Amino acid sequence: MHHSRSLSLAGLTAMAVSVLAVPLKASAGPPPEWEIFRPTGKQEQASLTRVAAPGRNDAWAMGSTAFHWNGRAWRQVRVPHVGGVNDVSAASAKDVWAAGDKATLHWSGRRWTKYAYVDPRGSTGGQFPSAISVKAIGPRDAWLAGNVQKDAGGVNPWQGFVQRWNGKKWQLLHIPELGAGSLTTVGASARHDVWIAGDDAVDDLTQAIILRWNGRTWKRWIVAPRNPGWETSLQKVLALSRSDVWAVGYTWAHGTGPGGRRPMAMHWNGHGWAHTPVPDEGAQLTDVAKAGGHLWASGYTTGGTPYALHWTGRQWTKAPVPRIAQGSFYGLAGIPGGGLWAVGSRYVGNDAYPLIARHR
Repeated sequence: MHHSRSLSLAGLTAMAVSVLAVPLKASAGPPPEWEIFRPTGKQEQASLTRVAAPGRNDAWAMGSTAFHWNGRAWRQVRVPHVGGVNDVSAASAKDVWAAGDKATLHWSGRRWTKYAYVDPRGSTGGQFPSAISVKAIGPRDAWLAGNVQKDAGGVNPWQGFVQRWNGKKWQLLHIPELGAGSLTTVGASARHDVWIAGDDAVDDLTQAIILRWNGRTWKRWIVAPRNPGWETSLQKVLALSRSDVWAVGYTWAHGTGPGGRRPMAMHWNGHGWAHTPVPDEGAQLTDVAKAGGHLWASGYTTGGTPYALHWTGRQWTKAPVPRIAQGSFYGLAGIPGGGLWAVGSRYVGNDAYPLIARHR
């Protein structure tokens, strides 16, 4: 069945070896608009899930390890152990949050500090709590979404939880009843416009759900699939304003496996959610970002290669990606001043290595 924690890196630890990532010049390299960065020296195995870019010469790529971009190269950095890092979000160069399986991390501009989130098992029960997504809004405001395992044999074995940073600690919040629901992503356009997406079991089908906090109350939507009998999952929400919110993920026919997944992208116009046209091909979307006035979505194909879409204003169209035999894009971030970072994994046999690419 569908596993909503597909981006979680539980069990993988951060590597402490100092490594530089510099542009790779290869004859069979990426299309002209892409530039690939790979670690020099010893090729350490690792996967990257998300990237945040508070500045043109300042970015963080994180997953089972952590890299920092200083404008010249990506350097592997040591961070406190929190298990795998599933998400990273920057409100500024001195206010960056990372969500890990076991705890959260905060970058003050000088150092990373580890902060425990509230153990949600007292209110939800279950086991194996994990923070999946984080959104940094300001110095005293950030949001966290995660899951605990409730029923290993159910349609959706995870139960979601939401927490908010008050400037000193994380606080567990009450959210609308999810049933057998899990949460995958949190985004916000302002302190009182917070969006959270995930999955819920509806009539024995996995269906995407969307929650909105307006500063006073929660509202909940169930995302109906375009095709009756299909299932849906959202992996990332991007809130640009109160009337411009995007959510991406994938849809699949009930009873089919991962090979049957198709990309899905939805838009909120201030009044309602609507599906937007996407290519009908074997792929799933894991992130969406705005860069230089353009919208991009990324993920990977069912064949195991990086995948990207570009929004034309009317529909999503397939975009060129680096020519990699086996690999995936998981995270995107717009670069201030123009450009786009994409991170994920490239595979050599069963081994995963960091993939960092920049779109000019």
